[in-house]
Amino acid sequence: MEGEARARPGATGRPDRLVGRENGRAPAWQVFMELDDLLTGIAGRADARLAFQNAYPVR
Repeated sequence: MEGEARARPGATGRPDRLVGRENGRAPAWQVFMELDDLLTGIAGRADARLAFQNAYPVR
């Protein structure tokens, strides 16, 4: 179908295997620790992003 999103071949499965494949087969625990650090950083800035977005209310 036109405009239909398609998954990248081989891009399904456990996240640790997917990320490990991209960075040279890191152990699962290391992949999840790195993911936790990234997500913690994103979540830590949530209040600032929400405050900025609230400055532009939807009408």
